[in-house]
Amino acid sequence: MTSALRFLSEHPRAVCATALALTVLAATVAWQGLGISTDRLELIGQDHAFVRHYEALREAFPDLEAAVVVAGSDDPAHAAVALADLARRLHAHPEAFEGVFYGVDPEAWVGKALLFLDLAELERLDRQLAAEGDALAALAQQGLAKFFRSAAARIERETAAGGAAGAGEDEVEAGLAFLRRLVHDCAQSVREGSPYAAPWSDWLRERDALDGRIVTHDGRLVLLVRARARAGEARAAQVDLLRALMGETEREAPGVRLRVTGNPVLEVDELRSFRGDAWIASLLSFSGIALLLMLSQRRVVLPLLLTATVGAAVAWTLGLAALWPGRLNLISVAFCVFLVSLGVDYGLHVVLRWWETQELSQGVRNPRAADLGETARAICAGAATTALAFLATLFSDVQGIREFGVLAAVGTLLCLVVSLGVLPAVLRLLPLPLGVKGPSEPPLARWLDRRLVQAPRAVTAGCGLLALGGVVCALSGLRYEANLLALQSSEQDSAQLAREVLADDAVAGMFAACVVSDRARLVQVERELSAIPEVGRCESILSVLPREQAAKLEVLRRVGRRVVLPMAAPRADNADEAALAARALCAALERATEAAVGHVGTRALAALTALLDELDALAVTLDSAGAQARFAHYQDALRRDLRAMLLRLATECRAAPLEADDLPPEVRERFVGPEGKLLLRIYPRDDPWDPVKLEAFLREVQGVVADVSGVPVQLRESDALLRRGTWRALKLSCALIVFFLFLHFRSLRVTAFVLATLAVGLGWAVGALTLVRTTVGPPHLIALPLVLGIGVDYAIHIVHRHRERAEGPRQLDRALWATSTGRALWLSSLTTCFGFASLGVVTHHPGLSSVAWSCCAGVAGSYLAASLFAPALLRWADGPPPAY
Repeated sequence: MTSALRFLSEHPRAVCATALALTVLAATVAWQGLGISTDRLELIGQDHAFVRHYEALREAFPDLEAAVVVAGSDDPAHAAVALADLARRLHAHPEAFEGVFYGVDPEAWVGKALLFLDLAELERLDRQLAAEGDALAALAQQGLAKFFRSAAARIERETAAGGAAGAGEDEVEAGLAFLRRLVHDCAQSVREGSPYAAPWSDWLRERDALDGRIVTHDGRLVLLVRARARAGEARAAQVDLLRALMGETEREAPGVRLRVTGNPVLEVDELRSFRGDAWIASLLSFSGIALLLMLSQRRVVLPLLLTATVGAAVAWTLGLAALWPGRLNLISVAFCVFLVSLGVDYGLHVVLRWWETQELSQGVRNPRAADLGETARAICAGAATTALAFLATLFSDVQGIREFGVLAAVGTLLCLVVSLGVLPAVLRLLPLPLGVKGPSEPPLARWLDRRLVQAPRAVTAGCGLLALGGVVCALSGLRYEANLLALQSSEQDSAQLAREVLADDAVAGMFAACVVSDRARLVQVERELSAIPEVGRCESILSVLPREQAAKLEVLRRVGRRVVLPMAAPRADNADEAALAARALCAALERATEAAVGHVGTRALAALTALLDELDALAVTLDSAGAQARFAHYQDALRRDLRAMLLRLATECRAAPLEADDLPPEVRERFVGPEGKLLLRIYPRDDPWDPVKLEAFLREVQGVVADVSGVPVQLRESDALLRRGTWRALKLSCALIVFFLFLHFRSLRVTAFVLATLAVGLGWAVGALTLVRTTVGPPHLIALPLVLGIGVDYAIHIVHRHRERAEGPRQLDRALWATSTGRALWLSSLTTCFGFASLGVVTHHPGLSSVAWSCCAGVAGSYLAASLFAPALLRWADGPPPAY
């Protein structure tokens, strides 16, 4: 290594020119060829069965990958109009959107609509027609006068037979409701000219209830949009187009608020937030670190050159990333901040040791890189351990973490090459002197060093106990959050809406999904799953098809026999005839009321009395002057509506069983795949974000059908992969680090010193994170190799400097914090923490922010352990302290 460094120092111009050319080339390659992937399945990797299964599922059922537009308004009718307008705008862009689901054309249910009513509603309709059939036929053929007389005759018969005495209160009220509504509306129309209102509006459900719209529990309407692009800039452009069309719709629909979420929108929003925050944080780190170095060292040129060489290492790494894997993912997009921190660490040690060498050389100009002494070996050892820690992620089961680990390891080694190869060449080209004489030994540094020398056992024991306390505190209080939505930006409306949508099973919800081959199997599986306590409900094509069709068809046949369509042209009754008939009906009702006293409840008697009052008022109104014209108008509208209702009933009562093939295409494709496979959605009864309840739910479901997919399965399996892969990588990285340290130091004792320092630093870090109530999650797992590498790096520098102090001349036996190593350690820890803190402050992504602050805690703990625990431990191992 010494000969290589000497060779590079002898040819500084060639080295600088080569580095500049490589930087320009790498930046050009990265700019033109480096993409960014937003696909979470691609992040996990296609080599897992559950990923391939979900990919096939969302290909067969595209609604699982749809954007979800939610419309809210004080007036639901306005929201419905706005969504219909948005759907029309989306249909005008078939090149961007392959499908829109908002609802079903009501005409699609003609001849089948009554099958969607409850069996009890159909039976009530049958009873209503049985009671009112003769009167309705009279109304259709001859008019209201005949209708009133027919109704009076029926009441007389029922009174004579004691019908009222045997009827229940609810039954009497229901029987009078239609008659009372007709009498009231007729009187209003004749007296005031009020618009016609159908008196049998509650006999049949309005078709609006069968339009297939998706409605949230709080009444907001939902529209599903399927974009054509699966990932990349094309998907981002389509999400932008969707939002632009939503904006146009909102401007034309005051009072309606349109919001959008769904996996495509979340991926685009998260990537933009992630990428923008990472680049801003990287630039802030570069400028802030340069400023910190200028202020601390009272120099301008060298800090700028240091950050420039680190920038070259970042550019080289991005250029290689453009060649493999050709993209950055949601994890590796933020690795520039890591590289800046590592590169500055190595460069600081080189520059500060260079200054120290210049100071000790007493005027010798341009000392060589070979004169860095133990610092060069320490930098190489630290870079090697950091790279090994990152490369251990190759044994992770998550593709995105493997890619990040390789890029970070390569970037670490490139930072090493730049720090030991390019930076010394740059320093050789600078005219000396480079500045003032190095910093003198601070009194505080001498006092601290003396305490470590005089009481190493006490310092070591105190640091160890404090670290043990931190570990105990973390084991009992550190929280783990597997919910990735909880780690997304709270300022993103799409993430806020996603939480609402996932909690609302009326819209989408957190459901497991399976595909079955035929309807018989679907019926069996759904029945078995519905019996599981952990399952809230199931949704499939069976949920769309009417239930109890055989019983409903039997009732419809009875209803059809009661429907007699008027064939001849109706005779027009006049107002006088209707007034006489109304009084006849009133008399019949009075006799029925007298017979009902003592046999029915107060509510039924009140309904009878109210109907009598309405009939009296109608008779008086019909006798008034000018009533004939308005009465004729009302009667004509009533009979036209009656004929239309009877025609509709006659059509609907000829219904045949409704099968899946009879459903509208927009409904069918949500539950029936291209090859006829049937989708079954299984909703958990309890909170799906609770890992224990989620595990219980999936365990029971998979006991019935093993081949289950969906978001809950993705969450569980992804989290298990991250944990398992991280634990495997952590064990391997520790083994590699131990092996490398032993080869490097050739001493088990020194290796144990370094590892003990690392353990103490990590103990302090996790204790601090627990005290500030930090919640860790899957993104934090990528920070472990970095913290391990930095912790070992700091400890290695301390060991090498300790060796140099013990073996070197007396002038090197100064307080640790006054040496270039001590100054480089506290400066590098300060700049590294600043880099991560800038990311934590800038980013709007809670997961990334939490990772950044956790890295700050890890770096601070590693530095303190290396500065306090490691020197004390080494002094303790060396025996009696030297005299000061």
